[in-house]
Amino acid sequence: MAKETKDKDKSKGKRRDKNSSERKDKDDDRRKDKNGDRRKDNENGAAGESGRLLVVAGAGMRVSLAVAAVVAVCVGMFMLREHVLASSPNAEKSVRIVLADPPAWLPDDIAGKVSAEVQSAVNDRKASNNDLAKDVYLAASGNAWISKVRRVTRRRDGGVVIEAEFRKPFALAATVGKPGKFHVVDTEGVVLPLPTGRVKPGALVAIDGVVSEPPKEGEKWDCPDLAAGLRLLGLIKDRPFFSQITTIDVRNHNGRSDSIRSHLVIYAQVGRSRRTEVRFGRLPVVEFDTCRSPAAKLADLDRFVERNGGKLAGVREWVDIRYDKLYASNY
Repeated sequence: MAKETKDKDKSKGKRRDKNSSERKDKDDDRRKDKNGDRRKDNENGAAGESGRLLVVAGAGMRVSLAVAAVVAVCVGMFMLREHVLASSPNAEKSVRIVLADPPAWLPDDIAGKVSAEVQSAVNDRKASNNDLAKDVYLAASGNAWISKVRRVTRRRDGGVVIEAEFRKPFALAATVGKPGKFHVVDTEGVVLPLPTGRVKPGALVAIDGVVSEPPKEGEKWDCPDLAAGLRLLGLIKDRPFFSQITTIDVRNHNGRSDSIRSHLVIYAQVGRSRRTEVRFGRLPVVEFDTCRSPAAKLADLDRFVERNGGKLAGVREWVDIRYDKLYASNY
């Protein structure tokens, strides 16, 4: 009996040792599994970091390559431009000035002179000069014959084309002190470099009696009496009788010689016929001036000319249109 009890105790002890050994093996397996998982996580983390670094590095490389490509293109374009300018057969050509479509009334020799004057101002420039167009513009703008430069265009053959508006001769003007010495002016009173000998007789109306001396050619003759004469000339230039007008006398402008006499006088004459004096009076100086309007005065003169078969010159010695009713001499 005692032996059986002892054998049972031994058997129980063996089972306990076996169970303890199995639990220990399981604990070891769990620890191994955990360590393995941590190693995988570390490996995966390292792989992820490595991937991110590769992505960032790849993006940086692409940006660097793009910047390098832009720089290369810019440098290439600059070098190409320098090469083209250096190798172009027109790069060192001298400038040649061309006037685009000069007006029909402008004589060829004067057009040629204008071109030559602008040419001389830029003779030291080359066709490749970056400021060439600006220099030509300034030179043309300062020419006495040119009122406005619309455009300057450079051509491949070295030509520079000027598109401009020109000052057209509008009247002859003479001073009180030198009544026979006339100067050609445009509608604004700018003195033009045109000898009066080149003006066909009767082609331009003379404005006589200007009190101030003229400026140099290309500058505006800034004088109130000349301005009044030019203004009156502009009012009558399209009238049917205009071809008979020879002179506008401004000696008594603003009544400086005699406040009673007509401030402005128009003379009409054809050939060697008798001359007719048209007493125009003065021009309004403000909008609500009390003097008779130019339109009313000229309407009366139009009717007078019509009644006389289109004639003004030699019909009467004088015609006065200063008042509400036209007055005329018996002859």
